[in-house]
Amino acid sequence: DDGNQVFLSTHSPLFVPMDRYEDIALVRKGTAGTRVTQTGALVVQPDSKEYLRLINECDSQRSEMFFATRVILVEGYTERVAFPLVFKAKGIDANRQGISVIECQGKTKIPLFVKILASLGIPFIVVHDDDTVVVDPAWPKERQDNASKHNSEHAQWNKAITDAGTDTARLIVLKPNFESVCGLPKRED
Repeated sequence: DDGNQVFLSTHSPLFVPMDRYEDIALVRKGTAGTRVTQTGALVVQPDSKEYLRLINECDSQRSEMFFATRVILVEGYTERVAFPLVFKAKGIDANRQGISVIECQGKTKIPLFVKILASLGIPFIVVHDDDTVVVDPAWPKERQDNASKHNSEHAQWNKAITDAGTDTARLIVLKPNFESVCGLPKRED
């Protein structure tokens, strides 16, 4: 308040102030020297739902993305638990390589995380379910209508992820979903 500038340097996601995201600066040492990146490209209106999501969703667990060299954005807890197990089975030490698997609590929240990572230049990929179903003409009309509505919603959410800046090189869409691709039992909704 007195006009003094304060720098807080940390490796702890507990101290990342998402309510003042514009003050966050990533300092990275590379082969060409030290580089500082800020969230200048990220514009979120303080009175918007997106701002509330920003300060609400970026808890200490998700804020570990700021300290990662690479990030995998996933929809939910199942994927967040499964990917590190896959890395371990493949002999990949995700921690040593700076890979963070960030669970976004559903595909509708992935675009916000894409914007944050893209604004800071943190390499990422997105893995999410397609979640659309084939509508069987033999189904009763009500079931067909519900399935069509379901498909329309998921098509919009899938498009929002792409529109947020996720190019096809960074996007893995699992059809119909993670559980099916892995051969797991059908999930209970």
